[in-house]
Amino acid sequence: MEILLNNDFCDVDSCVLSPLDRGLLLGDGVFTTIKAHGLDLLHFTEHIARLTQHAAKIFMPTNITEQRLYEQCVELIRKNNLQYDTSVVRITLSRGLSSRGIDIPQQQNPTLMVVVTPANNLNLSEVRLCYTSVIRNEYSIITRIKSLNYLEPILARHEAQIKGFDDGIMLNTRGAIAETSTANIFFVTSNYQVLTPHLSEGVLDGIIRNKVIETCKELNLPIFQRSIRPDDVHDCIEAFQTNCLIGIRAISTIDGFKFVYKDDSITSMIRQHAKLSNEIV
Repeated sequence: MEILLNNDFCDVDSCVLSPLDRGLLLGDGVFTTIKAHGLDLLHFTEHIARLTQHAAKIFMPTNITEQRLYEQCVELIRKNNLQYDTSVVRITLSRGLSSRGIDIPQQQNPTLMVVVTPANNLNLSEVRLCYTSVIRNEYSIITRIKSLNYLEPILARHEAQIKGFDDGIMLNTRGAIAETSTANIFFVTSNYQVLTPHLSEGVLDGIIRNKVIETCKELNLPIFQRSIRPDDVHDCIEAFQTNCLIGIRAISTIDGFKFVYKDDSITSMIRQHAKLSNEIV
């Protein structure tokens, strides 16, 4: 398996990441995860724009040339013989090396790492969720960027799995729904309104989230970004979660509350119109 470390392709077993890298020591960095069909990296421009914006929010330079990085990702897919498959491209950007301490160095030399793996381990069936005890702080910068600080989602997922569920929902400090461990969440009410938590609720500005919102407007489906509390879910007939790997994934239950999907469900309508298949092709 080959990876890209800065501008060099190298075998994963021979690549050297410094033990002084701030991404490793402090979780000081950002990342994005891209789905690729063959050599087609989906929503690449949006991913790189968001990665750059998130890096700027933590005062980290990027010096990324989109076209050059795209070409390197394509070459990496080829080097790993995944050009005919569906794969996952993970781009990580850390602040790089610095002396001991947490001060941001005046001179920064960020570390860029790209890893490509097959997408055949994605679980795309309907998902069973539960509420977790992990609180999403809607006021924190960590909730608004794809940071290397990923402990909260890890613990939310683990807590849910211990309870026998597939994934967990994190509530914010006001008790409103934020998101699942790795995805944005949407609900469909009995009068066919589509609801999703507002960004101010502690929600990552997901690329597929934005695509779904645009699709609802194109379909003239009422879409509302607002605070959603657990009790509000009982008035809903469908629910789904979104991210760039799963597309749109239906939610079967939340803490035992069941959603029922028909052939003409709103979830299917949005998925088909947006061409957000949740299948690995």
